[in-house]
Amino acid sequence: MIVAPELQVLHYKQRGSRQKWWIARWEEGISMRFMGYRLEFALLRAGNRAIRDRPPIVGGLVLFVAYSWATAMKRPQVPDALAMSALRAEQRARLRGLWKRSEATETIPGGGPAYWSIPDGLPSGGSPFESKSS
Repeated sequence: MIVAPELQVLHYKQRGSRQKWWIARWEEGISMRFMGYRLEFALLRAGNRAIRDRPPIVGGLVLFVAYSWATAMKRPQVPDALAMSALRAEQRARLRGLWKRSEATETIPGGGPAYWSIPDGLPSGGSPFESKSS
């Protein structure tokens, strides 16, 4: 596996919106265990979900219960130790950034692809992904 820390994903819909909310949060908690999340980061993420999701509190609770259950049952984790250590290092940096009240990760220039405009000079109806023919 090649770790690409510069790759960022912009979700246009809420993740798990095609499932019932409790199933989505349960699976998210299980996947957090699989990826090897740090306990303190899992707690903060569950707290964030408890504040943002509807119904309040319950979404974060389901998320953390699933993470705790998967940990107690010793569910498998990602076999790539390098990827897990990279994830934990990023989480450690983000947690340090919270305590220092600074931004631990860089943002995408220009806000990301959703905010970029098509460059001037494209022919009418042209696509920026088509190759130019002469």
